[in-house]
Amino acid sequence: MFLDVYIGQLEDPYIVSDGGSIPKELSKLFPMPDGDYSSIDPFFRVLALANSGELPAEETFWQCTVVTVTRDQLLNYLDEWYGDTPIYPKPWTTRGEDPNKYEIRSLVRGLDPGQKYALVALEC
Repeated sequence: MFLDVYIGQLEDPYIVSDGGSIPKELSKLFPMPDGDYSSIDPFFRVLALANSGELPAEETFWQCTVVTVTRDQLLNYLDEWYGDTPIYPKPWTTRGEDPNKYEIRSLVRGLDPGQKYALVALEC
């Protein structure tokens, strides 16, 4: 079982069986904070955020939870979860390419601040 988190687009999701949907990826998969597997997994942080009622959230498919966020909200969560360190995606998601190309905080800084995005927690 994999517990993954990524940033996705809200429009034009992948349509899956039974009428569900999964947002298309804008980022690679989030790593554990500092590679520390004893820390709280980002997956569980997204679920806690969804259950808090603080932001719009829904289960769009079996074991796919989507929280609607702005760019600035994403930056705040990244700071809270990872501090000020660079956030490189899970190594197997870059397929040997330069991980700097996929640094998650840089990607988020480049997003449109007026748009909404999907913060996705996916169990597969």
